[in-house]
Amino acid sequence: MRKRLLFGVGIVLVLILLLLCRYFLPEIIYYNVLKNGINSRYLYTNAGSKAMISANAKTLEKQDKENFRWKQFHFDNFIITLPVKHPEYSIIPHISGIIKKGTVSIGVKFLSYKNNKSEDISLIVDEIGEFDFLIGDQILFDIPIVRNKLKNYSPDGIIRDLFGKDLFAVKRDDYLGMVYNLYLMKLRQNYFTGKIKNLTYLENLRIGIVQMEESDPEYTKEKIYVFDETSFYSLILKVNKTEKISSEFRKKLLVNLAFKKSSIDSSRIIYVDYKTLDLKQRIDQEGMTYLFMAFSHVINDKDFLRYMIQFLEKGRNNLVRLIPLYNFSYDNYQTNFSRIESIRKEKQDVYMKRKLQEEFDEDKNRIIKLDSSGEVIDFKGSDAEMMDYYLQKAKKAGVNLDDNKKFIIVD
Repeated sequence: MRKRLLFGVGIVLVLILLLLCRYFLPEIIYYNVLKNGINSRYLYTNAGSKAMISANAKTLEKQDKENFRWKQFHFDNFIITLPVKHPEYSIIPHISGIIKKGTVSIGVKFLSYKNNKSEDISLIVDEIGEFDFLIGDQILFDIPIVRNKLKNYSPDGIIRDLFGKDLFAVKRDDYLGMVYNLYLMKLRQNYFTGKIKNLTYLENLRIGIVQMEESDPEYTKEKIYVFDETSFYSLILKVNKTEKISSEFRKKLLVNLAFKKSSIDSSRIIYVDYKTLDLKQRIDQEGMTYLFMAFSHVINDKDFLRYMIQFLEKGRNNLVRLIPLYNFSYDNYQTNFSRIESIRKEKQDVYMKRKLQEEFDEDKNRIIKLDSSGEVIDFKGSDAEMMDYYLQKAKKAGVNLDDNKKFIIVD
């Protein structure tokens, strides 16, 4: 009798254990995969950090109050708001890299007058990409029932969940929901590389934010994503979080940030607005901001760059804004385009061409030249042919272009 009782109790315990396993085991396995990763023929994922697993979606209310110190601009592929007349900040252009190599980096930085011209804010254009929602090398996501489940999610819905869904929050018996979350986890590992601290999605603005590790504890560093269907455009925003005004700038930037494709037409429109400023405004920080915003759409326009530099040189205290433009110009065109003799920097061949061009321009209307014998030559060729004529004359005469120069020449 006792043996029968113990056998019956054992059967009941086994059934209870099986039921518990059926009820809890999928959840246990799911959380274990999230935290520790898995390497199987069906699915491979790395161990997930808390920041990679957790995420949040929220709203950020727009501010209706206008401020004359701030203005919206079309900059590169973005609509951004900048403080063009702010008493505490000086806007500095950021531009570097080589145009022909496709390595140009462009953005703006803000120097604080309050903090001895420390760099409190920087906003740099980052990568452009396309979200590919197919994960072909994971068998789990190719199982028919799972594949059909994933097809039910729109691209907008997946993007929202990619940035804003907390993967810890799932119903115990929602097995397909668990698989969808593992799919999101795999996408996050594919697109969000490096150490991250937080993921956020601003629902009313359709903006994704990845907060990244930053070595300086006084600063926060974020990668901001805006979207055009399944394409994304990103910015790197670095802000001094100890300064209240920097936090206000971040909020103003986010609530007004939007995607808009870069175009030459936008450059022309911004330049027309720039021409409406008075002369004093055009040669100070405000004018520089307009010109640099327009230049962001035509960064391979050598003449625009030259014009921007030489016009800003007419203003006062613009050197800190001109230095990035000088360096970019020299890196790409072997001259910094300065009209200031003590600042001008150019390589030998560029100097030669410039001096000859100046001579050519002086004689262009007359189109005549006295040769070494004193004979008058009526030159009827094209401008290019005449320039070539001058070059050949300079070489034959053995002209030493380094003599008696006040320019900075770098071989």
